[in-house]
Amino acid sequence: MPTILIHNFTAGPPAGGDLVTRELGWDDTNHDLYGSDGTDVYLIGGSSLGSTYLETDGGNADSYINLTGFGIGTTGVITAGELGIRATADHTLSDDSDDFVIKNENEDKDIEFSLNIGGVQTVMVTLVGATGIIDLGTHALTTTGTISAHGYHVNIVAKIAAYTATAADDVITCGAGNETFTVDLPAVITGKTFHVKNVGTGTITVDADTTGGTTIDGATTKTLSQYESIALVSDASAYWII
Repeated sequence: MPTILIHNFTAGPPAGGDLVTRELGWDDTNHDLYGSDGTDVYLIGGSSLGSTYLETDGGNADSYINLTGFGIGTTGVITAGELGIRATADHTLSDDSDDFVIKNENEDKDIEFSLNIGGVQTVMVTLVGATGIIDLGTHALTTTGTISAHGYHVNIVAKIAAYTATAADDVITCGAGNETFTVDLPAVITGKTFHVKNVGTGTITVDADTTGGTTIDGATTKTLSQYESIALVSDASAYWII
């Protein structure tokens, strides 16, 4: 386990070169704690920042961890007994001792959760402040449990000419008059469902072979007359009517 050394400086703060990596310096005059990257020193906590703050980004005056259990924060956003990350006066990450609460009280601002994937910082989930939407971007939501949702919305696309369905489509309405055309299904995506509805007076052909290279209940195509619909689910090999 690495050893971290704390040096006491009685005549003021440490200077560059006084500390090396994994060493901390205590300014016994001003009661401040300093860290170092081996070259420069950075104020990371103490009376100069106020007793409730621990700086997390050397030299950046807006990055703090606010430990309000050790004193009441000055912003009024976090109260005693909470843990908060203070990016500005009204951005907080807090624990109110019963529930863990993430707050961003700046109107219409987002909260992002990201991971470092293969050396690239990648946003996985965004809480969109302006709309309240939880945006997963292109990432899949996978669970072995049960998902319960109210007011669930599907993605509906309306087509009046030949179309190749995409993974983003849930419901495809076809026709506005007497159009006759084909909807090509993509290559199978395990667990993906498509609902295709003919709302026109023409004939709609649903084709699983041309683009997808597979079948629907053993057939390459299915046809829909006016107001007929078909619901399909794909497994690893084919589409099935459900």
